[in-house]
Amino acid sequence: MSKTINPRTKSNILKNTFQSIFSVRNDLNYKVISILGLKFKIHDKKLDSRVLSENERIAHCISVSNLHREVFPKYKNINYGKEVVLIATGPSLKHFIPVKDAVYVGVNRAFTYDKAKFDYLFVQDYSDATREYFDNFMAYKGAKKFCGIVAEEIWPQSVIPESKCLNAERYYVDPPFYRTHFTRDIANEAMGDSYSIVFPAMQFILWTNPKRIYIVGCDCNTSGHFNCQKNNLNTERVIEGWIKIREFAKIHYPDTEIISVNPVGLKGLFKDITTT
Repeated sequence: MSKTINPRTKSNILKNTFQSIFSVRNDLNYKVISILGLKFKIHDKKLDSRVLSENERIAHCISVSNLHREVFPKYKNINYGKEVVLIATGPSLKHFIPVKDAVYVGVNRAFTYDKAKFDYLFVQDYSDATREYFDNFMAYKGAKKFCGIVAEEIWPQSVIPESKCLNAERYYVDPPFYRTHFTRDIANEAMGDSYSIVFPAMQFILWTNPKRIYIVGCDCNTSGHFNCQKNNLNTERVIEGWIKIREFAKIHYPDTEIISVNPVGLKGLFKDITTT
C-alpha cells in the first residue's frame, strides 16, 4: 500500500534535493536557491494562479544568476569618483541644464533627448508604445544597451524578443507585485522593480559606485513626457519605490550623493536643485 506524502514534506524534499545538487556544483547557485523564500512572496492574491511552481522558481533563480554573472561584474565600481545623470522622460527634462563630463544613463525614450550623449540605455517593456521606437533605441550609437527580461508567464505582451536584443546586455526583472526587493548583488539576483524602469537603472548606477547621481525627468506624475506623449504611470507605487531606493542607497552606498533636479513628485526625497 502506497504512502501519501504530505505536500509540505514533498516541497521540503524537492528544495533539499536541489540544494544538495547545486551546492556541490556551484556555491553561488546555492546562494540563489537559499533566498527563494524572500524573492517569491506575493502581495496580490489575484495573481496566485499565475505564480510559478516551486521547481520553476528554482530554475528561474539559477537562470538569473548564470546570466547576471556574465553581464554585471565588469561594471562593478566602473564609475567610482564620477558623476552620473539618470534621465527619464518627464516634462521637467525640458528645463534640465546638462552636467559636463558626467556619465549619462537613459531609460525608454530618453535617447531622443539631444542635449546629452548617452553612455547606457535601458528598456524592458515591449508594449505597443515601445515597439514604435524600439528599433531607433537599438540603433542609437555609442551607448551600451540593456534590455530587461520580464516574466513571460505574466506579461507575454511585454517580452522583448530575443532576436531584437542581439547586441544588448540582458537582465532579469522581478515583477513589482512580488515584495519590492532592491539588490546590492545584481551579479546574482534579478533587478527589483516598483512599476518603473528607473529602478533597475538606479540599481545598476549604484553598482557602478559613483560619487554623485543626478535624477532628471523622474516627475512621478501623469502629465506626459518631455516630448508630450501621454503616460499612465502608477505614481503611488513609483514614489513608494523611490522612498525604498533612497533607504537602500543610504545603507549600501552612503558616500554616493543623490540629487533630484527640478523635482515634481520627488520633491523633498533627496537633495533638490532647480535649473529653471
